[in-house]
Amino acid sequence: EADHHKSVCVIEIKSKEEIEVRTVSLHPKKDLRQLRGLFCELAQSECASDDYVYITLTDEEDILGAISKLRVYYPNLMKLKYDNTRTREYHEILEGAKGEQKYSPMELFEDLFVMQNNQKLNEEQRKFLQEIIDEIWEG
Repeated sequence: EADHHKSVCVIEIKSKEEIEVRTVSLHPKKDLRQLRGLFCELAQSECASDDYVYITLTDEEDILGAISKLRVYYPNLMKLKYDNTRTREYHEILEGAKGEQKYSPMELFEDLFVMQNNQKLNEEQRKFLQEIIDEIWEG
């Protein structure tokens, strides 16, 4: 729809022998645009638009509350999706592979994280997870 030009055919019958057919372009009050890029690039006042927009974010990390933050600049934001390492591949999460034994909660969670996000935990995430695991095992 974003790059589709709308029109209607008008048929005017003046007499049995005289029929006029013409195409009339339709111009919507607001366009439908597709935007793609990093959150920090799209969340700028010079990019703001009152058009209907469909945004694809390419950030590797999900942005908390991205849709409401972007609606400040794009009040008619229709849809938001991500295109990144995590979303490009579909991984079906199955039972653990036969013969593989995972013993620690960290190993189990790391495997699950890779299957869900198509990337490994970074150091900050690993540290945070270890703190949670330690807190659970102590309690």
